Amino acid sequence: MKAHPSAHRGFSLMELMFAIAVLAIVLGIGAPSFARMARENRVTTLTNDFVTSFALARSESARRGMPVTICASADGSSCSGGVDYATGWILFTDDVGTAGQVDVGDEVLDAVPALPQTFTLAGSQPFVRFFPNGLTTPAGNKTFQLQNTQNAELVRCMTLSGIGRTSTVKAVCP
Repeated sequence: MKAHPSAHRGFSLMELMFAIAVLAIVLGIGAPSFARMARENRVTTLTNDFVTSFALARSESARRGMPVTICASADGSSCSGGVDYATGWILFTDDVGTAGQVDVGDEVLDAVPALPQTFTLAGSQPFVRFFPNGLTTPAGNKTFQLQNTQNAELVRCMTLSGIGRTSTVKAVCP
């Protein structure tokens, strides 16, 4: 059956305005929630990247039968000597020379670039050295705090124990 030539098709102006109003309300409610979720996911991703580096260093130390170190590094090839891990960090075999420094004969296993400028990542130690038995030096717990500088609520405290286990909490480090 054919449609009558005078049949109306499409939306009326009133229906279109109502649909746009509903869309605006939904976006007004949903957009801030989505933006917050995206920021929280970014903090979680960066935290996981750092914790994964600890796990990699620990496993590589056991696999290779030699110490592996993580340290802050701005250039991806040497340790900066500081505790600002937001500039990036490296993992390297630390079997020869000075502990906590990349010496001739040491191999850089991974280099992680600097974090976005809106994040800080500071540690309590300039380097952490893992031994093949899973233990770390310096002895005791080491803390690392990741924070979004634009939102103080988006913070993570990562603790690495002396036996090489990590824990993460959504709080400022003590």
